[in-house]
Amino acid sequence: MAPSRGHASAYRFTRTEVVTAIAQFQELLDSKASEQTVHTFLASHIYFWNGMLRLLGGCPLYSKIQLGSEHEVDFVFFDTSSNGAEWHLVELEAPKYRLFNAEGDPSQHLTHALAQIRNYQRWIERNREIRGFANAGNRPANGPCIHWASVRGSHIRRS
Repeated sequence: MAPSRGHASAYRFTRTEVVTAIAQFQELLDSKASEQTVHTFLASHIYFWNGMLRLLGGCPLYSKIQLGSEHEVDFVFFDTSSNGAEWHLVELEAPKYRLFNAEGDPSQHLTHALAQIRNYQRWIERNREIRGFANAGNRPANGPCIHWASVRGSHIRRS
């Protein structure tokens, strides 16, 4: 799949556009939008990834990437760090789901998300020769970093 919206350096965003997008994102979170709705928003607003991926470098963001026929990763990006090539896999969860139940134990949705991450790790280990992570640009690749994001709205209590 083609990277989302290209590189940020090719685009100029006004302060008003960014402030409006932040307000829209907060509304999505507060409305407890579906994972797909949040995914679509993040895929079309690449500057929300600032701090995770190099917006001014060669670091494309890919959306809905298949790991074989078993798994679909929400977002994947590649970074050519000074330590070698790094792939980052990002798994989103919808803001409508609680992370913990009333007893303080991990919720069913959190348990499922963590199982997805373990499944991605096992798939990558089993498929080293075809995964595309092994050697990017003749530089040694580090193992992929797998991130889990449960985006939350203002309904979260702040301590």
